[in-house]
Amino acid sequence: MRLLYIFSLFLLLSFANFVPTITYAAESMQDTLGNSSPSVDSSHDIQVELGNFSAITNGSIKIIFDTNFDLTGLVATDTSVSGGDVTWQPAVIDTPGKSIVVAFVGDLDQTDGTISIQVGNVNFINNPAAVGSYPVNFFVHQNNDGTGPILFQNTATVAINNTINVQAEVSQTLTFTVTGVASGQTVNGENTTLAAGNNLINYGTLNGANTVVSAQDLTVNTNATSGFTVTIQTSANLTSGADTVPYFPATNAAPTTWIAPVEGSGTEGYWGYTTDDATLGTGTAARFIANKWAGFSTSPLEVFYHDAPVDGTGTGTGITRVGHQLQITNFQESGTYTSTMTYVCTAVY
Repeated sequence: MRLLYIFSLFLLLSFANFVPTITYAAESMQDTLGNSSPSVDSSHDIQVELGNFSAITNGSIKIIFDTNFDLTGLVATDTSVSGGDVTWQPAVIDTPGKSIVVAFVGDLDQTDGTISIQVGNVNFINNPAAVGSYPVNFFVHQNNDGTGPILFQNTATVAINNTINVQAEVSQTLTFTVTGVASGQTVNGENTTLAAGNNLINYGTLNGANTVVSAQDLTVNTNATSGFTVTIQTSANLTSGADTVPYFPATNAAPTTWIAPVEGSGTEGYWGYTTDDATLGTGTAARFIANKWAGFSTSPLEVFYHDAPVDGTGTGTGITRVGHQLQITNFQESGTYTSTMTYVCTAVY
């Protein structure tokens, strides 16, 4: 028995026009924008780790943005500063100068650690119109109005991006196995009378009228987005020279309960199949339930289906049982009858 695996396509995740929150860092200073797209209003979360400098009493900090940023509409209450053991005063906005000055009362030096400046409350800074990288500068001034000697400074560079495309590939997976079922088991309400192998069903020597039932378990493991379909087909009727055991006279679309061949009628045997899967993807999903059978065909016929990824577990989801039945009368011609059965598992990505 041959197993044929069919794969198709690959998985591509692509997201466009995604505006993330991105942190840009330069040494001990970073500025995180709430939105990095061009010409949009955005908040700024500026974190500055103070370096080594002499303590400044009642000085100020000053943030100067690149000239392409627009601070129009920004007011004092849109900026808040925290950190250190000083008292921070209300911000002073210089719109033409693209700067914000915040005075402090007390002594500021390296021991004050990280200073946090939040810009954007009711009003925000408008980003540059062009994609690119832009500096944001930080200064500690000796005077409380953003003037006088600069005792500490640092710069962060922020990137303005039109869009950010994110792409990832996940390899497709498909595992399909066929496992023989022992005798004395059940397939769609019928007891198996013959143990089937994984790749061989040997009905043995049949003397006179006989009915033999075997089965195999089909297991699928795949990450295919739309699941899979398994079909069954045979190369021909069971054939010995010019003699045959015909297919059972019912179709996959309209299976029926088993009908025994009539001895002496000229049709002395039937060979057919059933499936435990009650969720087939074509026609009536549960058409095989209640011990219904159909005849084989040289064309592929659906016996197992699921519409999403599976992990090889769950009856009718990742695993199902397919049964095979052979019945002959005393008039079936002697000989060695053979055929080839093929399962095809097709994953849909």
